[in-house]
Amino acid sequence: MKGSPVTTLSNFHASAVARQRVEAVRRGAEQRAREEAEIAAARAEGAAAERARCAAIYTSAEGQASPDLANRLMFETALTPEAAIGVLRGSARKEAPPADIPTIAQRAEDGGVIGASFAPMGEGKDDAWAEVLERTKGSVRGRGVISAPSTV
Repeated sequence: MKGSPVTTLSNFHASAVARQRVEAVRRGAEQRAREEAEIAAARAEGAAAERARCAAIYTSAEGQASPDLANRLMFETALTPEAAIGVLRGSARKEAPPADIPTIAQRAEDGGVIGASFAPMGEGKDDAWAEVLERTKGSVRGRGVISAPSTV
């Protein structure tokens, strides 16, 4: 004997519920697999974009002229290649420093003044300071730097 109709209906229902659960698990697994594939694709796309950004900065003429700064801009900022190259361009020296400027050591050996003036001690120094004081008399009055005669 096969069993009562209630038992058969109950078994049929349990079987249908089990199939639905299996199907839901399968759909969930497929959804997770699709999401993981999308994440992997997005990561690969981001990595490729970052490599292209770094290459554009590093291989530019400005990047080659200043590789240390180019490295910092590539790896420590999120600047676009155009912005990073603009920074590199702005930081580059427009012209080389004149070759005839002596080093501090050379100036010290020659007895020169190390500072704003290249004149040896005593030669024209007093005249240069007098000229500076004369030119700035009116411009710094009242600041306690230079006392200018009062004309009031």
